[in-house]
Amino acid sequence: MSTEGRITNAPRLRHRDNLARAVRRVRSGRPIGLWRALLSSATRPLRFAAVGGAAALVQLALLVLLKRFGMGAIPANVGAYLLSAQLNFLLSNHFIWRDRWSRGATAGDLLRRWIAFHGSIAGTFLFSQAVFIAARVALPDVFASAFGLGCAAIANFLIQDRLTFQRIPESRPGPIAPLPIERREPPAPRERRSA
Repeated sequence: MSTEGRITNAPRLRHRDNLARAVRRVRSGRPIGLWRALLSSATRPLRFAAVGGAAALVQLALLVLLKRFGMGAIPANVGAYLLSAQLNFLLSNHFIWRDRWSRGATAGDLLRRWIAFHGSIAGTFLFSQAVFIAARVALPDVFASAFGLGCAAIANFLIQDRLTFQRIPESRPGPIAPLPIERREPPAPRERRSA
């Protein structure tokens, strides 16, 4: 192979090595570069806003769709909210607070989080609906709903960050261990006396 061939192939080999290292990092679960920054705890509020924005857009689209099918504004908004909440939970668990999940988590942990998530949004749901109903007097339904969502967002973040998505430990204590049983040596066989 000529010297020129080696020079032109060197960048390709370097690129292939860098790509292989990046693939190994991703497979090992270690985020890289921008992805690492995006998943840091400092950017959690940004992830929360992005997920909340996506869920809000889904809710607003569902509201418009349900109203077009003849549903009243208030039931349509409630239905849209409940459906978008499922998307919000999945993205919250796996994207916003993904660092608080562990390999030791169980289906029971996921269920507890799901219940806690829905409990936490129940109060802010009522708050959001009260704002929606009050704002409908002056605003179109979509804007009134968006205003209610915005007002509830701060309360949602605080509740979910502090209570709902607490860190799940990597290992847990097992069931209560039984008390240790003392092992006794069986008595030595007695010698029989002959008579």
